Amino acid sequence: MLEKLRAWKERNYDCIVPRKVHDAGDLGEWVHHVRLLHRRGQLPAAAQHQLEALSFSWVVDGVTAKWYHNLHAARRYREVHGSGDIPPDFADPSHPDWVEAARWLARQRDLYGRQKLLLVRVRLLKELLGVKLHREYSRPRRNMHAVLREGNARFRGGQRTIQGGAAAKIYGAL
Repeated sequence: MLEKLRAWKERNYDCIVPRKVHDAGDLGEWVHHVRLLHRRGQLPAAAQHQLEALSFSWVVDGVTAKWYHNLHAARRYREVHGSGDIPPDFADPSHPDWVEAARWLARQRDLYGRQKLLLVRVRLLKELLGVKLHREYSRPRRNMHAVLREGNARFRGGQRTIQGGAAAKIYGAL
C-alpha cells in the first residue's frame, strides 16, 4: 500500500486520499486506518517514519477533506463525460456528488479570480480536471492572507524537491 500512496502523491502532490474515492477505495480505507492507528498510538514507529518521509498528513481538517472529496467527484465526472467542466446548474438527482462538485467548481473559479486559491489547488484543478481558470488581469496580491502565503511557499518548495528527485522524468518540464 505504501507504493500506491507514493504513486498517489506523485500524481496528486499530497497524501490526502478521500476514504471513498472511486479509483482507489482500498487506498482511501488504508489511509483512514493508518490515521486511526496513529491517533490511538498503535502505529509502529518504522511505519510512522516511512509515512513522515512522504510528508503524510496525520490530521486533515473537515474543510480540506471536503475539498479533496469534491475534487475527486469532479474527476469522476470528467472520466465519465470527457470534460472536467461541470455546468454550474448541473442537476441530476442520481449523482448528488456531481451536483455538489458543480457548485464547488464554480466557487473555485470565483476564488481563483480573487487570487484566494492555493497554488497546489490551482495546479490540481488544471491538471486533474483540465479546467480553464480565467482571471481578469490584476497585479499579484500584496496583502495575501498568511495561510495562502505559507501554503504557496510550501508548494513552491516542494516542487523543487520533486524536480530533483525520481519524479523529474514525469515533471521535468515544470
